[in-house]
Amino acid sequence: ADHGVFVDGKLVAAGEAKVGSTLSTGTIQRITKSKARIINAVTADGTVIADGVLAASNPAWLAALTIDAPWTRAVANALVLAAGDVDSIGEGAVAVLG
Repeated sequence: ADHGVFVDGKLVAAGEAKVGSTLSTGTIQRITKSKARIINAVTADGTVIADGVLAASNPAWLAALTIDAPWTRAVANALVLAAGDVDSIGEGAVAVLG
């Protein structure tokens, strides 16, 4: 899942960030790729600070639905807590809607 970050003032998937784009810490000078485990922290406002960069606390697909919707975010956070992780919710939704 592509995590949500604020690029040029808009919430987008991290993969959409480009050299020259602006993050909360300044302008992107270079991009390197790595693979690691993503942790989806459950926060009251739907954001986290990671290495000084303002990011959504969920993948972009979920953050787009919840970042400006407190009630939706509360329901999503409860589902994440019950499921154990956001990917389980996404897989379940695909299975049901698929």
